[in-house]
This record gives sequence, C-alpha cells and structure tokens, in this order.
Amino acid sequence: LLTAFMAGLKRQKLVALDVNDVSFTAEAMLLKVRGEDDATTRTLAVPATGGVLCAALAVKQYVEHLALEDGALFRSFDRGGAHTDKRLAAAFVSCVLKARLTTVGVDAKLFSGESLRHGRALETMPGAL
Repeated sequence: LLTAFMAGLKRQKLVALDVNDVSFTAEAMLLKVRGEDDATTRTLAVPATGGVLCAALAVKQYVEHLALEDGALFRSFDRGGAHTDKRLAAAFVSCVLKARLTTVGVDAKLFSGESLRHGRALETMPGAL
C-alpha cells in the first residue's frame, strides 16, 4: 500500500512489478514501470524518508525478508501464510486496503484500490486538500 501511494501507481502497475524492476539508492527506491504496451518503461523515484511509513525501506525489508531474487515483487500467500511464486492479483490490493481501513475504524466502502493513486495525486496538487 505504501508503494502504490508514494509512487501514485494503479493497482495493475503495482502488481506487475518484478523484483528486477526495483533498485535502491541512498536517497530513493527506483521503480521501472512498464507502459500500457509493455514496450516502454519509465523510472519512478520514491523518496527514502527513513520513517515508519517509508515505502523504500518497507520494500527493501520485504525483499530481504523473503529473499526474493527474481519474478513477481508482490506475491500471493497460501492459506498457511507462506509466500508463493504466484503474482498478487490486482483485485487483492483493494481487499488489503479495505481490511487495513476497517482495522483503523474508517468506513472502507468509501475507498477502492484506486484511492491510493488518487490520494497521492491530490496530495501533490497545491491547495487541493
């Protein structure tokens, strides 16, 4: 969720990321995002803030914890909680978001997986909030 919000990614673009699409510098996490035709790519820099909500740090720790070397960056888990090699479905991003919102007492019916992208766009527009 942090990565989708901070990079302003659609959920389909988030789950399409591969481990090899991510690199890190001292200042940022760099994401190679494929275009609609999969032939073009653009690189997005997500700042490494170092705080508790730092998307760069969260992804780095996630990759290290699961010892991911290639394949899908965000993967599904089996019923026992073990990660699989199967790519996470885009629809599941909404499920995770709604579960987290409900946990903190927010009405999840008002949000979708695309709310992450829209929220980031609004946050970066001067005077929008």
